[in-house]
Amino acid sequence: MLNDRQCLKLQALHEIRFSAKMLRTFMLILLINTIIKSQNTPNSRIDCHPEPYPERSECENRGCIWSSQEPTIIGEPQCYFFNTTGYVMSSDGTTLIAAEHSKNPFYPNLSPINFKYEYFGKTLNVKIYSDGRYDPPIELPRMASTSEDSLNIRIGETGPQGTFGFVVARDSTGTKIWDTSIGGLLFGDQYIQIATYLPTKNIFGFGEHVHKKIKHNMDRYTTWPMYAHSILPDSYAALSTRNLYGVHPFYLGVEEGGKTHGVLILNSNIQEVTLGPGPHLIYRTLGGNLDIYYFPGPTPEEVVQQYQTLVGPPSMPAYWAFGFQLGRRGYANLDDMIDRVNSTLESGVPLETVVADIEYMEDSKVFTLNARFVEWSNRELVDDLNKLYVLTNGTLLMLSNAWPKNNVATPDFMDPSGNTENWWINEFELFHQQVAFDSVWIDMNEPTSFFVEPTEGPNSEIEWNHLKCPTNATEKNYDYPNYATWASFMYDEELFTDTNCLLGTMAAGKHTLYDTRNLYGLWMTMHTRKAHDQVLKKRGAMISRSTFPSSGRYSGHFLGQNSALWEDLQTSIVGMMEFNIFGIPFVGADICGYSANTNKELCVRWHQLGAFYPLSRNYNGPYNTDHHPSYWSEVESAAKQSLLFKYYYMPYLYTLFYLASRDGGTVVRPLFFEFPTDTATYDTSFQFMWGPGMLIAPVILKGYETVDAYLPPSATWYSLREKDYGTVMEKTSSTTQFSAGWNEVAPVFARGQHFTISVKQASDVIGGVIIPRQMPAQILKDARKHSFELLIPLEVNDELMANEANGSLYWDDGESLIDDDYFFLTFTFSIDEYFATLAITPIHTGMVNLPKLDVIEIFGYPYYPDFSTTTLNGVSIRVNETTYSPEKKMLRMQDTNMIDWSAPHTLQMVWEHSRTATPVSNPPSSTADVITSATPTTETTTSSTIEKETTVATPLTAETTFTETTWTTASTALTSHSTSGEKETTIATSLTAETTYTETTWTTASTPLTSHSTSGEKETTSTSSLTPTATNSTEHSSTEAQVASTERSTTTQSAAVTESESPATEQNSVTTVDAANTTTAAVTRQGTMSSNSTTVKSTVTVGPDMTTGTIATVVTTSTSSRSNLALALSFSVLVFHSIILSLQSG
Repeated sequence: MLNDRQCLKLQALHEIRFSAKMLRTFMLILLINTIIKSQNTPNSRIDCHPEPYPERSECENRGCIWSSQEPTIIGEPQCYFFNTTGYVMSSDGTTLIAAEHSKNPFYPNLSPINFKYEYFGKTLNVKIYSDGRYDPPIELPRMASTSEDSLNIRIGETGPQGTFGFVVARDSTGTKIWDTSIGGLLFGDQYIQIATYLPTKNIFGFGEHVHKKIKHNMDRYTTWPMYAHSILPDSYAALSTRNLYGVHPFYLGVEEGGKTHGVLILNSNIQEVTLGPGPHLIYRTLGGNLDIYYFPGPTPEEVVQQYQTLVGPPSMPAYWAFGFQLGRRGYANLDDMIDRVNSTLESGVPLETVVADIEYMEDSKVFTLNARFVEWSNRELVDDLNKLYVLTNGTLLMLSNAWPKNNVATPDFMDPSGNTENWWINEFELFHQQVAFDSVWIDMNEPTSFFVEPTEGPNSEIEWNHLKCPTNATEKNYDYPNYATWASFMYDEELFTDTNCLLGTMAAGKHTLYDTRNLYGLWMTMHTRKAHDQVLKKRGAMISRSTFPSSGRYSGHFLGQNSALWEDLQTSIVGMMEFNIFGIPFVGADICGYSANTNKELCVRWHQLGAFYPLSRNYNGPYNTDHHPSYWSEVESAAKQSLLFKYYYMPYLYTLFYLASRDGGTVVRPLFFEFPTDTATYDTSFQFMWGPGMLIAPVILKGYETVDAYLPPSATWYSLREKDYGTVMEKTSSTTQFSAGWNEVAPVFARGQHFTISVKQASDVIGGVIIPRQMPAQILKDARKHSFELLIPLEVNDELMANEANGSLYWDDGESLIDDDYFFLTFTFSIDEYFATLAITPIHTGMVNLPKLDVIEIFGYPYYPDFSTTTLNGVSIRVNETTYSPEKKMLRMQDTNMIDWSAPHTLQMVWEHSRTATPVSNPPSSTADVITSATPTTETTTSSTIEKETTVATPLTAETTFTETTWTTASTALTSHSTSGEKETTIATSLTAETTYTETTWTTASTPLTSHSTSGEKETTSTSSLTPTATNSTEHSSTEAQVASTERSTTTQSAAVTESESPATEQNSVTTVDAANTTTAAVTRQGTMSSNSTTVKSTVTVGPDMTTGTIATVVTTSTSSRSNLALALSFSVLVFHSIILSLQSG
């Protein structure tokens, strides 16, 4: 038996064993619990095997978690990181040390690395970096931003087990903009990764890609590579994530409640972003540092403005740049191109620019001499190709392939010596001495090279002239990194495919293409802009295919070589809005499609849409069926109507571009920019705004004759189309169906109420957006001579009080570099119970010709105006033509030279009004400047009122004008007095309350006219049979015809304009009834658009390679006849042939 002492020892031993077992159990539970906590849920994982085809063994070798369960979310990673992966903060609070348990699967983590943050005004900049590493060599303004909101940053051990993380939050709401506690921070030499939780699934941006919708789908995992690539967009696929020509690692997030933030990750290396349903994102880059900028908004427009305080505001194109451009690649010859030009002009379709592609060049070659080019990193790697050419033998030049027959060299636009820049400017100068071109189009500047091959691989036979990228060189890690991103995996290609070898050097050997290739388009654009401005000394229509943050400071962008598909039409709207977000508002797609044959219906719809692109360009690829506007009569009609509508509102569009170039911001914008608290706008991808004031809803589907459009009910909307011009739209929270025929402009609406967004204050509401406009013409230089109009849409409350309306006008000569010679006017329109006031304030005045203001038109006017009380700066004035419709609440005031607003002082136009109908005694004056030769006839006016009928007969002789105006009265006798020479007509009638007597001025040439006016059930009809032989014409107008015309045009000074002088004539007809004879007559409002001294701009293409490049030259020719135009264009093409230099073999 055991004694007591032995029993105690045995008990103690048992307790020790039990305690050890318990400890092991506890530690196991703790370990399991830690592992569980270290695993992110399926909707917030960070992929540890982001390349294709993961396997369990490889995953576990990387120290990551493998999930054997079937994925429940599209793209859900099966191999993913522990959320403890990352760095820890050192005691000094500025350096980060790689955590022992963290493993970078591709390159060893650098440790220590640095962390810092600073503010540029309200913009927060966070940088995670290692000293001496590459940063993008671009000059950014980095100006201090402003905002009523602000962001704070919290740094520390925010992740599991003390892993370093940081949180960026909004001060006003506490919303976490970024929260990196998700883990996953890695920093290897050629693989850097950072991940974050997001506060919203409303994410917009990242590019350049084809996005089917404006808002990203955050209910799945999607990886978007960002690497400049020469490839056709694929809009047909249900989802195409292929990387296109530019790189824009910038996005917006709309938070709950509508406040919006923006984030830019400034890095120029090969990169990608994965968006996940957490919501979260994972950003990966193959070099450089993490340089992150956070913009607080709180409105979407303010985010873009803050972004542009960092990267710079967009450039201001010339006025003509917004006009219609026509071109194709593959014109058979010069005559073929001239035929297209002539047929378009003869059809009356507006036309500003003709674009010729590389056919004008000799063997597609451009400038070649005295510049530095992309080179091999050392002489041992120089390809045998260099020995084939005298100019390259013995050099380090990296030769590749493009359109020319032989090899090409790529200019080094980062050359610090200035040699390349000077050479580029000199070539422009030499070129301009021969041809006075107006602007340039830069293409294939990713840069693109054809037939780039590895030195070893499956290709047993490699063509002798192909560029070969070495697979066994010390520097092969640039062309064959351990992780190549989905820019490579997606195509099963190498990263150097369709470009130069990435070990090539720039900046005289300082940088590799591996680091800088995404910047090549930007650098080429910067130098081209400098040459452009120095040589031309004018603004133009410069566009570039490859872009990067800040490219908008120098050029616009076209959306690439799209296809003639309905899907491409749809995604062009998304692309246009996205590039406005990226700071490049001068943007558009090739109307009717570049690749493949188009069809009539698609081309009609694309012209109706494309007229509202800032860059409206019909461009066709080689071998395709023609699709210029005059090819089909239906397309011709649609193009003419839509483009004339654009030209009518061109002053508004031009002003929007000026404001963007001055203050930053967008021109074409998504609906959520103006209505961020309206969640229905987040998914509205195929409608868009012109600034804050106009909404466009084009047809995007085949076979449809209607559009279901969403008009945010927090605003009032008025139609701007002919058929329902000025009609207020019913407010609804759902979509409304609108007709959208082939023969009319797409539905367009003016905004009558402008909320400055309730994310600030619910009371922040101003009235409508005042829109300046001009009657159109076929050529913009002619339209610019026409007088101005102001359209003022109002929002009126139940107390008949309208909110204030505001607007502005920028006006210069249309092409000079912006200096002090311009006008900038602001407008404010306000109403109280007794007075209406229009204030015009000159912010800046110049010497340039500023046409006068002749028309003021107001929608939603809630009172009966008394035009006789009108004053201008306190002095009574009489406006010749005034109308008001109480039914439509539409007011119009019109007179020749009504307001000269070029004076350097504020103008105030005031008139009285009342809630009830009151007499408006503003008798019209005679039209003294109308000269006609008419046979004496008899004029009979029959007035049918509530109480009596009055008939007045007056003989009209030569030099007689019958003048009518509109009266609205309450039991008041009125007299209309018209004098022409010695003749006088008096009409006296007793009008009772709520009776309207409408009259209109006619001046005609051998046309019977009938004016028809209805007030309730009462009717007034006047008929006039005038048979003049007019030698000088003035406007023909009816009250309804003046209301709206999508094809409004200014009447020329000669009524006898020949067809060749007036290629486009427009008519609006109002069918009326002759009360005496019960016959019908057509009242026409006819204007002609003169094409005398037609200015047509011709664009040709060249490029970045000295023998392939893609710069397009826009040629301006002022001619008095079409035959001279042909000769001028012929000369310009011959000049192109004579000055282009190239590399020559042997």
